[in-house]
Amino acid sequence: MKVGELYKLKIQYHNKGYTDWENAVALYVGESIINRTDGVRIVNLAFLLNDEHRITDQSFLRCIEVINESR
Repeated sequence: MKVGELYKLKIQYHNKGYTDWENAVALYVGESIINRTDGVRIVNLAFLLNDEHRITDQSFLRCIEVINESR
C-alpha cells in the first residue's frame, strides 16, 4: 500500500461500521500505530473516507482493492 492511493470496497462487508464504504472511494493516508503500555505494537491502516478519518485493522485489506486509474 502506498500513501495517496485510492481504494474501494471489492466485496460486501456486512459490518455495522463499514456500510459507508459501499459505493465510496477512500484515500490511504498511512499507518496508525498504537504502542500499548504492555509493549504490544498494533499497526492499523488510516483512510480518508467521505471527509472523515477512518481507521481499520489489517484484516480489512481482503475487502478493499486499489483503484487502477489507468482504466
